[in-house]
This record gives sequence, C-alpha cells and structure tokens, in this order.
Amino acid sequence: MLKIISSLILNMRGWTIEGTPSEEAKRCVILAAPHTSNWDYLYAIATGFVKGIKFKVAIKHSWTVFPFGIIIRPLGGIGIKRGKHRNESVSQIDMMIDLFSKYQTLSLIIAPEGTRKLKTKWKTGFYHVAHKAQVPLIPVFMDYTNRRIIFGPSISSDGTLEEVMKNVGGYYQSVDGGPKNPKLFSLDESYITQ
Repeated sequence: MLKIISSLILNMRGWTIEGTPSEEAKRCVILAAPHTSNWDYLYAIATGFVKGIKFKVAIKHSWTVFPFGIIIRPLGGIGIKRGKHRNESVSQIDMMIDLFSKYQTLSLIIAPEGTRKLKTKWKTGFYHVAHKAQVPLIPVFMDYTNRRIIFGPSISSDGTLEEVMKNVGGYYQSVDGGPKNPKLFSLDESYITQ
C-alpha cells in the first residue's frame, strides 16, 4: 500500500527515479543531498518505498514514542537520545554505528550538510558511521530542477576521510541539477576540484 501511495505522490509531483540501487543499498549509509527543504525527506522516503528499500533516519527519540511514533516509525524514524537525555559518554555517531549491529538490513539516511542552512563545509559524521560500521556510502541527489531522484554509485568507506570525501565531492560535483533552494546549497569546498 505504501509503495502505491508513494508512486502516486512522486508521479503527481512529476518526479522520476534514476539509477538502480545496488544490492549494497540494503545495508549502507545513504547520503541525501542537497538538503535545503523539509520536502527532501518526503521524497526520499517515498523513493525508498517505491524501490523496496526501507530507508531509516535517526531522529530525536521523543518523536518515535506515542503519539508521534505511530506515524514516524513506519516512515523510517529510529529514535536516538540526544542532549541531556542521553549518556554523555556515548556520541550520536556511536549511537548510529550501533544501529548497524541491531539491524541486519539498514539503509540509514544522513544529510552530509547536517542542516538545511547554507554550509560550505560538510559534516563528516556520515563517513565515521559508514567507516566504523564497515558499510558503503550510496549518494542520492535530490534534483528539483529536473524533478529527479538520482541514485549514484556505491562509494567505499574503507579509505581515509580525505579520500572518501573527495570521492563523495567528485560525485556530487558531476551531477547536473539543482536543489529546491539553490542559495542554501554548497558542496564542501575543501573536497571539490576546480
């Protein structure tokens, strides 16, 4: 049912899905960029249902309990405790890494920008999660200009931070398209070629 509803949402809004997610997409970190709008989440989750990939996103624990949890959990929300409510000796990155030991199949969405605001330097948490969990990165490009959700090739997380960031930056630099709010998006200037 969710697959049918998701297909209708994407079709009615004129979106297409390009690229075929590899088998690795069932256990990976999904890079969702550009992330300049709350609509990104809706389209990403709808794409997951259409492609048969159960995307998950780590969100504030309180959103996954009653009453919000009734809706949030089926839409991919996995609660993690943040701030004063969590064990301060365990980082949020460690909590996300631990999710891979709890779930055999896990496609964890992380927005590398870390915010919908303009950032010229991306967060590197996605690398640390993938690297320590020993899972690949799958870049997904949200192209509002041409209304496409584009699955990129699997990127190994085995290398150094600099190597992996250059591969990620190179992929996003190569894609033709644009975000919903272009003024709020920038590639990480440290890892792109001129």
